[in-house]
Amino acid sequence: MLQERSAGSKIKDLQDELSKYKEKMEEYYHKILIYELLIQRYTEQIEINETKTIPDLKALVQPTNSNITPIIQKIKSEASDFLDQCRLAYDFIDEVHSVPYIGTTFWLTIKEMLDNKVADYEDKAILLCSVLRGLGANARIAVVMLSDGSNRPLVTISLKDGCILLDPNRKHDFEKYIGKKNALIKRFSTDKSTVKRVIYEFNDKDYISSEV
Repeated sequence: MLQERSAGSKIKDLQDELSKYKEKMEEYYHKILIYELLIQRYTEQIEINETKTIPDLKALVQPTNSNITPIIQKIKSEASDFLDQCRLAYDFIDEVHSVPYIGTTFWLTIKEMLDNKVADYEDKAILLCSVLRGLGANARIAVVMLSDGSNRPLVTISLKDGCILLDPNRKHDFEKYIGKKNALIKRFSTDKSTVKRVIYEFNDKDYISSEV
């Protein structure tokens, strides 16, 4: 009987704990609804303040940012080979959770991404590009239009004999897309969508528009 009561007590404690988690999740859910309404109401004002010129956009890629310096130092201490360093940088960004478009343009700083472990798709690409550039890679963010009408920021690393194409927000193997850049972009797919065209590319040094 003692064992039965003990087991029953444990089940009751577990049920109470699950109930508390459920209440907390409901609280978070309703907070998110309020935040969504807030964003919808002030989208126009937010986007006016968040509009970036080409120099502003390039300035978002920060290979010498003090917040990524320790990351670059750690990567270099773990690997001496350049491609291995790039691979470690690609692995590192898994620590930052990808969040789809929230309904308005809002740019995070590198510190905000690292402190909160969260970023939208383009911000996360900027973080990866910044780390790669800090490692000495000829890396760029390529914003492409997909066949489903959405935009996707990819990161390219130019090599002597080709290119590496990375999608920081839908992780694939580091070696999946290695070859000639144009061929890789044509071959790239995510969620059954393929690339229709490249809209623009940029890093801290360059901005290349493909708009007609």
